[in-house]
Amino acid sequence: MISGNAIVCIAAGIIYFSATAGNTSTVALVFSQVLFQGGAAFALMAAQTAFQASVSHDDLAIALAVYIFAESLCNGIGASAAGSMWTSSLVANLEAVPGLNVTDVLSIAGDITLARISEPRADIIVAYDKTYRRMALAALILTFPSFIASFFNREIVLDNRHNIIDEESPAV
Repeated sequence: MISGNAIVCIAAGIIYFSATAGNTSTVALVFSQVLFQGGAAFALMAAQTAFQASVSHDDLAIALAVYIFAESLCNGIGASAAGSMWTSSLVANLEAVPGLNVTDVLSIAGDITLARISEPRADIIVAYDKTYRRMALAALILTFPSFIASFFNREIVLDNRHNIIDEESPAV
């Protein structure tokens, strides 16, 4: 779990570094997303194994359902917050671009293909980069609590018992 959460933190760091260095390349974006999802999957498998080893067999389905529900709820809240943050920050940053009226700002914020051909292109790129940097920083900050919390998990020894709560050995 620690390793998976560390990989997620590294991926978020790559995203933030590429955003602040002005090098938002496709390779960095794809590589960081592969690392991010791989680390999250690694941590999830460790958590599910810990649940199976430390929750009584009768309560296992409920415990996993609550865990998956909480994870889905947090992902949904995060996606909603990111969408709101993107929309409000992008519009505010585009409003600061000289030469754009309200209609232009809303059109450019709502259509990336229009943003690519609109002028002043350099200022629009700066507005998009500013918005992306802010979101990358938020993602980096929000990955660390789970990494730190993973150090406080109890060590679970996987042996021949069914789990550590029921204390029963499997039928041989």
